[in-house]
Amino acid sequence: MLSNVEQILEEFGERVTRLAKINIGATRLVKNRKGNTVKRKIDFSGKLRNSISYAVNVFKNSFGFYIEMEDYGKDVDQGKKAGGAPASLPRLENWIRKKPARLRDSKGSFIKMTDLRVKSFAKHISDTHQKYGTAATNFISEPFSAEFKKLPDELIEAFGLDVDKFLEQQFND
Repeated sequence: MLSNVEQILEEFGERVTRLAKINIGATRLVKNRKGNTVKRKIDFSGKLRNSISYAVNVFKNSFGFYIEMEDYGKDVDQGKKAGGAPASLPRLENWIRKKPARLRDSKGSFIKMTDLRVKSFAKHISDTHQKYGTAATNFISEPFSAEFKKLPDELIEAFGLDVDKFLEQQFND
């Protein structure tokens, strides 16, 4: 049987992860560095979305709540400043091959996707991210903050009930 604190934190974790998964799968309108508004999906492959989970640990006098996801999830959520470490070229190349995108030349005509062009495009993406950084998506920060604002009163009340139960058990033993 879950304690009151565990139950509140479990419900909190369910709400936060559900909202984060909705946010990451949504198509958004964003401005690119040229100032044009374009449609972008945060998580094309679904790998990051599927990796989002939470863990709750409740002890006698404390508790812990953890959100787990792929390593790069933090960078997607919070963005990266310009001048950071360059992106992994092999990972970018793999992403380009999987993404249903077609390469274009400088005139805008579609061109064949050769290994050399994929490598060149991956290098361009890496350089651009290093020069300009990446924008924050807040796909998990926003739901966490919104749900956290609802949490304190419920949690304090539940933690108080659990302390009462603990004290009652101690006096009965």
